[in-house]
Amino acid sequence: MADAVADSDLRLGARIGSALVLGTIVILAALAGGVWFNVVLVIAGSVAAFEWSRVTATADARATAGRFPLAMAIGLLGGVAAIALLDLGTTIGIALSAVVVSTVLAGLAAWFAGGRAIWTMLGVAVICGAMLALLMLRQWGAWPLIWLLACVWASDIGALAAGRTFQGPRIWVRVSPNKRWSGAAGGVVAAAVTSVAIGLGSGMGGDTEDLSVTALLSGGVLVSVVAQCGDLAESAWKRHFGVKDSGTIIPGHGGIIDRVDGLVAAAIMLALMPDVMGFAA
Repeated sequence: MADAVADSDLRLGARIGSALVLGTIVILAALAGGVWFNVVLVIAGSVAAFEWSRVTATADARATAGRFPLAMAIGLLGGVAAIALLDLGTTIGIALSAVVVSTVLAGLAAWFAGGRAIWTMLGVAVICGAMLALLMLRQWGAWPLIWLLACVWASDIGALAAGRTFQGPRIWVRVSPNKRWSGAAGGVVAAAVTSVAIGLGSGMGGDTEDLSVTALLSGGVLVSVVAQCGDLAESAWKRHFGVKDSGTIIPGHGGIIDRVDGLVAAAIMLALMPDVMGFAA
């Protein structure tokens, strides 16, 4: 029993330590912007692409360890190209076209190699789309990105704390047995409060008037709901392929995809609906 408690404490310590380190790196990159933020995006995207290929290949005997990463690498080039194009001042449509082309090429590469073309294309679209969405947010200013990060992190922490405290019915037992409706509600409340706390006086509205409390509350709720849906979708993806974590690169957490699933969903949502918070005004 003592050994189990000690092991749990070690995992919790590793989880907190890695979260602090990664959180610091991400915040500093978000504040710095430019090439520093782009480098972090590309590194995270590359690791996520490798994890995606590793997980999806586990259930496919035809896909060897060498073939799937090659297809994903081809697709990832589209994300890098999209970042470069957006930095050069091209329209989002042109940058997005690079992602579309690379997604198709990655699918063809996987198909010719005997792998799962559909899963490869989905992975490329999600990962490169998230890279592009996060860069768009950063180009609207540091505050929109920091606001999003804080809301997603608050949602995660609030959901964990409320779920463990209040227990209650589970959301989707077969996919994620530890997630409860009480946790979901706690995440929404935490994200809404964080949204207001960070949003007031930050000037996130750009050239428009500062965002109202109502808009900030609504934005926090929306981000939390979408982020939690992204978390559930990632859990369903892992369950489908019979794996517990997407990777092992982050002590106490698992893989990159495990840590950014909610952020990816929320970032893509905001990039598709910038008028929701007036970021692109």
